[in-house]
Amino acid sequence: MRLIKPSVEILEQGPGIQGIYDMIELCGKTSYKSEVKGGEEAKKFVDARINEGHLAVLEFGTVYLRIPAIEWNMDEHEWYYMFPEGCPWAALNSDKDWVYITTNFRYALEVLGIRDITKYWHEPVDAHIKRYCARFITDRGVSHELVRHRVFSFCQESTRYCNYSKDKFGNELTCIIPDKEAWKGNDAYYQMINCLDEIEAVYLSALKEGVTPQIARGILPNMLKTEICMCGFEDDWRHFFDLRYRGTTGKPHPDMLNVATMLHEQFEERGISL
Repeated sequence: MRLIKPSVEILEQGPGIQGIYDMIELCGKTSYKSEVKGGEEAKKFVDARINEGHLAVLEFGTVYLRIPAIEWNMDEHEWYYMFPEGCPWAALNSDKDWVYITTNFRYALEVLGIRDITKYWHEPVDAHIKRYCARFITDRGVSHELVRHRVFSFCQESTRYCNYSKDKFGNELTCIIPDKEAWKGNDAYYQMINCLDEIEAVYLSALKEGVTPQIARGILPNMLKTEICMCGFEDDWRHFFDLRYRGTTGKPHPDMLNVATMLHEQFEERGISL
């Protein structure tokens, strides 16, 4: 068994349409922990998900559009009905000449009907409301709290399909280092570490005997390391930090506070006030 520290990083989408494909592939392959290739292979990954009808992962591609105001006001385009008030999947801003839209690739495809977004695509400017994506490496317990923020898009390492007895996982379980101080540093702490070792032994033995990963996962602990990508608008992240960093509704769980603090500091280092 391997013990690691939790971590978090902001994932930045590259320029243009290729940046969308690359981001979707990067986040989408988190589930199976498969190799990220980028470039043309990323586009093939996106096309395959579209053909299969597995569209949730497309939400990780952020689409920035700029539409002439005169075109926006033409009834025949019915833009208004595509962006109902309070829509959680798109954000609008405007001036006298342009309407600035921020959405995700899935919404652009399913609702706007835009597969080729080059006509209205525009690199993000100050007038666009921004979306941000972050990848957490944390334990399963913290991830259960992360997915409570349902307006975000998520893609998480799958214990159904990840076989931790394979070489790419080091033939072992990886767990997040428990907080020794929180465990009071007493006998229970060392018993817990021994318990994790025993869980690993049973899990690996079950797989060796032919039990599938999706069944063997039933014994895996909340301390198991997981990777989860999380993407949302500025206001979504601001609300997240209210709850998980500033603790406006109650003191956050120490492990959640730890990763939320790390992420908040990274945003501040980029001059992003959330």
